Amino acid sequence: MPVYETPTHRARQDAVARAVIVEGWGYTWVETPQTSMKPFDGVAHCEGKRSVIVEIKTRFERSDKYRDVFFSVRKACDLLIEAERTGRHAVIIWAFNDGVAKSMLVTVEFLRYTIEMKGRTDRIGATADIEPCLLVPVVHMKPQPAWFVTEEVA
Repeated sequence: MPVYETPTHRARQDAVARAVIVEGWGYTWVETPQTSMKPFDGVAHCEGKRSVIVEIKTRFERSDKYRDVFFSVRKACDLLIEAERTGRHAVIIWAFNDGVAKSMLVTVEFLRYTIEMKGRTDRIGATADIEPCLLVPVVHMKPQPAWFVTEEVA
């Protein structure tokens, strides 16, 4: 499977982790090395609480642009397997381009969302990115601290 993560993408993920996980939740953040090919971006730890494996999805759209976002069925299953194997919770954080961040706990119930063939079509060899994906309603996501503050002009 190809890896498309760029330094800019990684910097956005780091900003989300710092704002939501470290400052918002009060957890420490240990980033997963890109070379490890783990199905998540890092692990959040907090003394006396269960650790959380976290996948961060940064989006270049506003949080109100789409009713649903898609998430790979394969990746959801990989997160569930890793959560079971390690005894940790698994969470996905979506960070939108308007500073809004939302999350969802990945459980077996997460796999009950509608599945459609979806994926990126803006890359070379994009057909390799089309796969079964869950359509996750944005309204089902839990609001999180903003990962950056926008200064909108009235």
